[in-house]
Amino acid sequence: VGRVLDLSYRSHIEELFFCYFCRVYLSRQTCFRRDRKNMIDKTRLTLPALFYNSVEKFADNTAVKFVGDDDYTYQQMGEDVELLAELLVELGIGKGDKVAILSANMPNWGKAFFALSVIGAVAVPILPDFHSNEIETIIEHSETKLLFVSEGLYKSVSPGVTRIVEHMILVDSFAVIPKETPAN
Repeated sequence: VGRVLDLSYRSHIEELFFCYFCRVYLSRQTCFRRDRKNMIDKTRLTLPALFYNSVEKFADNTAVKFVGDDDYTYQQMGEDVELLAELLVELGIGKGDKVAILSANMPNWGKAFFALSVIGAVAVPILPDFHSNEIETIIEHSETKLLFVSEGLYKSVSPGVTRIVEHMILVDSFAVIPKETPAN
């Protein structure tokens, strides 16, 4: 008999990650909310499946709130993640490719992460307080093909990194950074 975990007190995003935890660490256990109509189908508990389930179920609910802006719904999040996933595929990123994310915590970090999971790429998160030498070492050893970098951390990108990665994307706006753009 599997364990029953009550998720009724969690937000939708917390539920998404918690159920992923359930799938990975408590395999064959049942994760569901209090009411049975919201049971999560265990047959396909991948991050993309959980993400799309949340987009479908909570389309009009607020997913992220920006200070001073309108609500950002799950539907909008789903559309933006799809557009970003299409851009990544156009740039030659596919299943199993490593993509680094060098950014402080921001909503676009999550969009980048979910877009990577949708196409099957591997996210390589890099802490924003690492030195440029450490960043270059991580990117080199992980065989990163593309780097998401925030505008504020672009100066931390060494010339060695620009030679290693095939593409760089500014995570603040998802604009592709031309190869010849100087970082320092």
